[in-house]
This record gives sequence, C-alpha cells and structure tokens, in this order.
Amino acid sequence: MLVAISVLGFVAVAGSNLFFGTLFGSSKSEIIKEVKQNGEYALFTLEGMIKNSLSVIDCSSNSLTIKGQDGQETLFRLLSDVNGISRIASNSSYLTGAKVKVSAFAIECTDLQPGRPVKVSISYTIENYLGNQEAADVRPEKKGSLSFSTVVSSRNSYQEKLD
Repeated sequence: MLVAISVLGFVAVAGSNLFFGTLFGSSKSEIIKEVKQNGEYALFTLEGMIKNSLSVIDCSSNSLTIKGQDGQETLFRLLSDVNGISRIASNSSYLTGAKVKVSAFAIECTDLQPGRPVKVSISYTIENYLGNQEAADVRPEKKGSLSFSTVVSSRNSYQEKLD
C-alpha cells in the first residue's frame, strides 16, 4: 500500500511538472513569436523602402528621411505612442505593434556622396511590452527580447537635403 501511494505521488508530481512546463513553454514561445513578427515586419519594410527610394534626404543616428518613388518624403524614427511605448514609425504610421517596445534603435549611413548609392545600417532590439511592471519583477517565461540588424544599399543615389 505504501509503495502504491509513493508511486502515485511520484506520477502526480511528474505529471504536474510536465503540464506546467508545457504551459509556460507555450507562453514563452507565443511571446517570442510576437516579438519576432514585429521585428521582421519592421526590418522588411525599412529594407524595401530604402532599396527602392529615389534618394536619401537626411540621415542621423536615430532617424532617416528618404524620397520614395512617388516623390514623397518618408521619415523613419523611434517614436513614443500615447501609452509611452517606443515604436518604430514611418511618418505617422507605426511599423511595430503596441504589444512590443523598441530600444537601442540606431541608424548609420555611409557613402554619403552625391551620385553614389548609400549604405544604411539599421539595428534595434524589440521586447514584449510588460505594462507598468518592472522587468525584475516579471518571471523569465513572461519576457521575450530579440535584436535585429541589417545593412541596406539603396539602388539610387544620395541627394543632399535642400533647405
């Protein structure tokens, strides 16, 4: 009888560990999926618009202005939304969702010479938005963060900003 109770207790503990491990693992993978989708969408959009732009108008360490095929200027930068969440923005549209926040957003342009294509380095980190909670107070399975970086060459030439 004692052996049966011991075996049953062991099976119950092992089963609950397996159940909660699967539950927390699933939650973590959903968080990472959300972070990855947002980061890849922003990177894909930035790359495509820079490659196909007519020219790079202005470039600083945290913003980039390009002239698109339609002749309109587009400004990419890090912008805080109404809730104070840092998001990558293109003019007035956000490229990242409200469930994630962006940090360490950096842009660097090289080969800024008239008549030459520009190389644009972009890097940023995206993590899931935890609300008003301090990161130290949140369990590890509730946090997710990924870094993204790329170097894009424009297909067209650099054009100095006209004032």
